[in-house]
Amino acid sequence: MLQNLYDRYYASFSGLSPVIWLLSAVTLINRAGTMVIPFMTIYLTNELNFSVVQTGYIMACFGLGSVAGSYLGGKLTDLIGYFQTMFWSFFLGGFMFFILMYQRDFHSVAIVIFILSLINDLFRPALFSAVAIFSPEKDRTRSISLIRLAINLGFGIGPAFGGFIAETVGFSWLFVVDAFTCIFAGLFVWWKIPRNVKPQHQDTEKPQIPASIFHDRIYLGFLFLTTMIAIIFMQLIFVIPVYLKDILSFSEANVGYLMALNGLLIAAVEMPLVHHCDHRKTNLYWVMVGTGMVSMSYLFLVVPGGSLAWYLMPILFMITISIGEIFMFPFTNSFAFNRTTDQNRGSYMGYYSMSFSISLIIAPIVGFQVADLFGFEILFYFLAVAGLLIVLGFSFLQKKVDEEQPENFKTTEQIVKL
Repeated sequence: MLQNLYDRYYASFSGLSPVIWLLSAVTLINRAGTMVIPFMTIYLTNELNFSVVQTGYIMACFGLGSVAGSYLGGKLTDLIGYFQTMFWSFFLGGFMFFILMYQRDFHSVAIVIFILSLINDLFRPALFSAVAIFSPEKDRTRSISLIRLAINLGFGIGPAFGGFIAETVGFSWLFVVDAFTCIFAGLFVWWKIPRNVKPQHQDTEKPQIPASIFHDRIYLGFLFLTTMIAIIFMQLIFVIPVYLKDILSFSEANVGYLMALNGLLIAAVEMPLVHHCDHRKTNLYWVMVGTGMVSMSYLFLVVPGGSLAWYLMPILFMITISIGEIFMFPFTNSFAFNRTTDQNRGSYMGYYSMSFSISLIIAPIVGFQVADLFGFEILFYFLAVAGLLIVLGFSFLQKKVDEEQPENFKTTEQIVKL
């Protein structure tokens, strides 16, 4: 039995392009240094003494910069290629962390964090385009999952060390570490990632897809629903750390350890789970499963009395939202890939990245405002109900995708349903 499990785990990693492994390596380097953002809300409220409303607006500036960066990243990728876009995003982003470290007033922090986010998120559309170039269509979901494994393994390492550093030597060192890992990631791109090349793999024939995203109603609907569920998920980054520290009295280190559980759990099980699920149902089917789990996970945070539940429920929350994330994000990414062509991929994937960036604007404002006005429990109930409505939206979208496909044609979106 153990040999069978090992064989399945090994098979989930086999056959991927060497460049995909290099892209995963540079992503791991960058994300292992992600120590500022997971603790930014705590830093703003406890170190700089901003109110939760001010913190929400500052993090909204972070999201606004992410929107601008995702849009420009898509345009730059189509214009100058994935290589230059990735390199300059990492290299310049590292220096922005040094600048942010010295900001103290509300307006300067908001402006610098906007610029930092813009530069950092130039990278994402370029990364997606590189994945499409260096992996055939049949391996893309696994390639995406390998990239996400690197992201989450790094996210498991970063917050754990970040919480320890913040508690022992201070928040300033978080900025220093994040800056150096960004710069090193840029140098790694320069040394190891192949320069701009043309697509190495021809995708299977696609149904007629509009050249412009604004004429692709299915994709626009998909982007809207993806933005909505991302708003729900992003409360994990913005509201949950403050809730854990201020309401449940977790230390910075314990917040970091719990956040690390998300990254480590995903790193451990995402690849074999995605490998098992891929091609068994449509991408949107697994997105619906993940959306349901993410939204329901917040109900675990409506903590009943008792000291054991006080610590057990956040762990159950983290496990559930992590498994939901495993189902949700690789398959939304794969669905987005399948709507693109070689000519519009940078633009399409830029708009896909923007859906998450827009959520970074809305999520902290909505989350902190609802928590401030009505309390955290009402916020968690609201997130659960909203998530179920989004599941219904994806179900409707799946019907539209099925209607679009010719009867004699099957893509990875129209697999035989078990």
